[in-house]
Formats: sequence, C-alpha cells, structure tokens
Amino acid sequence: MKSVSRLICMTLILVSAWSPLAAQSPVDPLHANLFPPELLIRHREKIGLSEEQVKKIHSLMQQAGPKVQKRQHQLNGAMKKMAKLLNAEKVDEEAVIARLDQMLAVEKELKHIHFRVMIQFRNMLSSDQRKVATKIRQHIQHANGSKRQIRAKPDESKSSRVNTAKRKSLSFDKMKAEVAALKKENVAWRKIAWKTCLIDGLKASREQNKPVMLWIFIDRPIDDERC
Repeated sequence: MKSVSRLICMTLILVSAWSPLAAQSPVDPLHANLFPPELLIRHREKIGLSEEQVKKIHSLMQQAGPKVQKRQHQLNGAMKKMAKLLNAEKVDEEAVIARLDQMLAVEKELKHIHFRVMIQFRNMLSSDQRKVATKIRQHIQHANGSKRQIRAKPDESKSSRVNTAKRKSLSFDKMKAEVAALKKENVAWRKIAWKTCLIDGLKASREQNKPVMLWIFIDRPIDDERC
C-alpha cells in the first residue's frame, strides 16, 4: 500500500510539470505517441505490462519525483519574487525581465525532465502494447466527448419539437435579460486600455507613475481583445 501511495504522489508531481497530461483530451501532436504513467498503470492488464515493466515505471517515477519537486520549488519562489517586484511603487523593468528569464529557465528544465521520462515510458513498450494504449486513450476521449452530446428523443413529433424550441427560446431570452440587468454600465476597469505585452505595461506604468494590474487567465472568450 505504501509503494502504491508513493507512486500516486510521484505521478501527481510529474503530471503537474505538464498540465495537459492530466486532461488527456485532446492530445497534442507532440504527445500523441507518448503515454502518461497513470494511464499505463491503471490499464496495465489490458496493455499487458509485465511485472518488470511495472517496476521500471515505479523506478522512473521515483527518480524523477525529487527533481521535479526541486524545480517546482524554485519556480514557486521565483514567482513570489516576481510578484514582489511588480508590487513596487516603481517597477524595476530589468529586474523583472531577469526574474522572468529565471522562471523560463526552470520551466525548460521541467519540460526536459518530463519528456525524458515520457520517452523512457514509451521505449519500454512493445509495438502491440503501444497500439493497445493508444486505443484505450482514444476510447477515453470518445467517452468524455459523448457525455457532452445532447440527443433528441426519437419519438418526439415535429410540433412538440417546435413547442419545446419555443419554450427554450423564451426561457433563454428571459435568462439573458436577467443577466443583462445585473451588468453595471461605465465600470472603470472595462475602460482600461489593456496591454498585451508585459514589457509595454511596465513601461506605461513607469511613464505614468501608476500601479500595474496583471491579469492572467486561461480560456478567454474569443471576442475578448484585451489580452
């Protein structure tokens, strides 16, 4: 039980170095032929992993874990120092860029560790094992995609479908109106001319003697041109 717990911890640590790995869907071209350790371990019987291969995965994870932890600790420390620099009355542009370079260097080391381990995982698999692992991943992706699909009932008449569509439309319009009523007009932050480049923002802050608001987020709306 302890060995299993250690493997889970090491898996989480390695996965954190590359967030898309945890999602598994969609698989980007760089990782289409690589397999995350949690997939291999969870489906080891279907893939046909030998006891020796399982032990090798344990060993690789245990070797990579401390390295990833060390870089992750360095990255977290660099991010805190970056935040402190950006919180100054006047931001030191050169100091921020230097700290950014350090962060990028650590991230590069993390990616190196990740790719080395993933390649070692792949190289220990036979051609047949890779085919099975690929099919399992495709099945998982298909299952996840199917959950999001909404199908109409086959016995619905045309008139009932029209009435249902009208009710949904009225409901949507009502909900949209309620949401619009909550939106405040002339909000100050909406009028900010956002900079898409951190360096441009730092220069503007220094020239205008104003603080910097750093907005970092993922999956922005397609019509949002602020970032």
